[in-house]
Amino acid sequence: MRKILLISFLVLLAFYLMPSPTQAALVTCGNTTDDPCQFCDFFVMINDIVKFFVLPPTGVVFIVAALMLVVGGVLFFFGGVNPAMLTKAKGIMTSVVIGLVIIFCAWVIVNTIITQIGIVQSPSVLQWYDIGCQ
Repeated sequence: MRKILLISFLVLLAFYLMPSPTQAALVTCGNTTDDPCQFCDFFVMINDIVKFFVLPPTGVVFIVAALMLVVGGVLFFFGGVNPAMLTKAKGIMTSVVIGLVIIFCAWVIVNTIITQIGIVQSPSVLQWYDIGCQ
């Protein structure tokens, strides 16, 4: 019964995370002869992939982090007097928080490097990830 529930959950999650045809285009240039691909379009493609994993509504990172916090909370709640289960629950929740801190620190480091080098001049410091080719 647990395996069936897990498999059905993973299938539903896969359908939720599947991009629509308008979101699935990784290469946004070269569709016509008037729009040739440039070097900058490579960074736009990488940026689109990162946005898919990090930014809402499809922020896979946050969905997985929330699920793991729930798993850790359930283990902690039902751990009772079992010290091994309590230790495992604390380890899961600590790992999730450390992972999110690493992701946000990487975000800040990349933001600092990109803006200081001058690759992106965005109107707002918080929107450096909106890369557009000129």
